[in-house]
Amino acid sequence: DENDSSRKFSSYTNDAGKYSIQITTSVQDDQILIPNEITLTQNYPNPFNPSTVISWELFNAAHIDVSVYNILGQKVKTLYNRFQSSGFDHVVWDATDDVGNVVPAGIYFYSLNTGEIKIVKKMVRIDGDVWKTMKTSNTKINHSALNKQVSDQYLLRITGNDIKTFEKQHLEITHHMVLDISVTRNDENLSNAAYELLGIYPGFGGAWPDPDVCEGVDNFMNFEERLGRKMTYVDLNFGDWSWPDFEGSAASIINSTNGFVRTLPEVVPCFITPLGVRELITQNGAYYDADNEMGVKLRKAMFTQIADGKYDRYYKKIASDLQLRAAGHAVIRLGHEFDLIYYPWSVVGGNHEEYKNAFRHIVSVMKEILPELQICYNWTGEGNNINPDDPGNTIAESAYPGDEFVDIIGVDVYDSRTWAENLIDLNHARDMAVMHQKPLAIPEWGLWHNHLYPGKSGDEDNPLFIQNMVDYMNALPRSEGGELLFHCYFQQLPDHDIFTFPKSKEVFITLFGKPHD
Repeated sequence: DENDSSRKFSSYTNDAGKYSIQITTSVQDDQILIPNEITLTQNYPNPFNPSTVISWELFNAAHIDVSVYNILGQKVKTLYNRFQSSGFDHVVWDATDDVGNVVPAGIYFYSLNTGEIKIVKKMVRIDGDVWKTMKTSNTKINHSALNKQVSDQYLLRITGNDIKTFEKQHLEITHHMVLDISVTRNDENLSNAAYELLGIYPGFGGAWPDPDVCEGVDNFMNFEERLGRKMTYVDLNFGDWSWPDFEGSAASIINSTNGFVRTLPEVVPCFITPLGVRELITQNGAYYDADNEMGVKLRKAMFTQIADGKYDRYYKKIASDLQLRAAGHAVIRLGHEFDLIYYPWSVVGGNHEEYKNAFRHIVSVMKEILPELQICYNWTGEGNNINPDDPGNTIAESAYPGDEFVDIIGVDVYDSRTWAENLIDLNHARDMAVMHQKPLAIPEWGLWHNHLYPGKSGDEDNPLFIQNMVDYMNALPRSEGGELLFHCYFQQLPDHDIFTFPKSKEVFITLFGKPHD
């Protein structure tokens, strides 16, 4: 309200950009029927299809539960269950249940429960895309507006993560009205949001790509200076084109045909997952690894949503960004290290079919825009474990999405395992590459400090591992199928920093020799 800045009304759009706002006017005290500790608004749109927004406001902090029930009173889905400080919040219900199944059209109820106060409202899911601007039923009473003449002039402000802020002053609202507004995409923000999909989510080993993280590691010149010689590097290890100042992190690339460092395509060694992926595998505030029943169910639901095209716009945006930057030769490690139980895209516990469907869909969507894109199928040594849901095959074999969707076979190797174990891992990846007539990559290899792996093989400073890796790579096939396309000593994190291992550093410099022209 331009005449009373304390009167503010806010709302969120649903996935289709539809919204509803109710502006309260003069109200008498005897009209107050609901305690003012909680505001629960009517969902909008209502009726709805395919999604609807449920909003609320707390005047005091509380642990709240927001859930959806069917007409029989059976719980369909928990949308929100955690502590919230006072203020406004919302969730978007996409008409799925707790395991990701789409619910049928019909009447549903949503409730907000603090333990002391419970408010229930009705909503209707319909077949077909119908939108009607409806007056929102709002249980909140703005006491500052009671018995007060309000104005008709308002400031309208629209904000979002991937749009430019829109403002319109002196907007006259005197009655129920429909207002359609077009906003402009913020290309930089959208690009950054899209590239968040390439990173590990915040709070789990860091958020990559991230400008602070990238600027904190060695860039090309620093790495060369510390090595004491000039080398050629490539944007490898979480390369993020949305940050023009990022020069790339230190990476060593070896060519199987000449044994020296050469320039190769950009490599993005991350899984493209939808924004909010942590929420997709979080239930009642708890994050589930893939080694339990709930973790498997939630991952199956996430993979199914990806395969059904729910997040296509993100994958299309990333492919388009690469195309605009003439980086069609980029390599993407899709669903990297999928055999580890703690990633959102983990493939253990019987969800390998859903993973394969999601993998195939992402590749198809991106290659429709960028056919020359190279996809690396990449696991760790644990991928050699037999898959209990697919007897006779390892996890790596069970999850393989097919030759049509894979361009490179990759495996990550560290000295946290014995060399005999690493040799099994390397040979397994090589043999798969030969069988499928794909080149081989070792996107990550390096040393671990003993404080992380107290029982690891080799010394804290393990130059023998460096020697073994180079010997193995130089002995790989030189023809199609199993030939080494690229490798990367994983200099990205301090725990692998070659300069913190004096003897290994000297061997590294000696073995890689002078670069070719």
